[in-house]
Amino acid sequence: MKIVSEHISDKKLVLEMKSWRNHFKGEEVKDLIAIAINRTICETNTRLKGYFISDERIYFVLHVLTEKKIIFINHFLNELHKVLVRHAVLNDELDFYFKERDLYNNVKQLFEYHDFFDVRLYHLLIGEKVKECYDDPVVEEMTDYLATYKYSSYRNYKGEKGPVIFPVSKRQVRRKSNY
Repeated sequence: MKIVSEHISDKKLVLEMKSWRNHFKGEEVKDLIAIAINRTICETNTRLKGYFISDERIYFVLHVLTEKKIIFINHFLNELHKVLVRHAVLNDELDFYFKERDLYNNVKQLFEYHDFFDVRLYHLLIGEKVKECYDDPVVEEMTDYLATYKYSSYRNYKGEKGPVIFPVSKRQVRRKSNY
């Protein structure tokens, strides 16, 4: 696959979840991450260009200046920590929460950080058509998957609403959450 230099920037980031994600049921961790992302968007007034929350990773395409990326990620980590503590209190799991050494002691250690290089996924997440000179079955499979997947900006660009604040227009909408 050819990597186009214009698509490689530090505004695209992949956060790979460590083992803490295994302590949650089903889509519970994705919902908690969506809440933390929403709070971060509202507090930092950041606009996402694209996102994808999978079982193991969070893909971000940020619409920010380079310096603001670090502010966004740090704020997201702090908000996620607050959401996880709140979740632990509501589910009477606070003892477990603090006993797990690698689980939440250092919010920066919740993820491994990588650059986002998949150009095909990038185009799908920002609502663009993937430009290939041949039929790529991987792109078709990714498109079909994202079309039915709840935690992705792909559906937002198709006119549906997802759990993350994602205005396709320039007007920002703020939502309140339960947490």
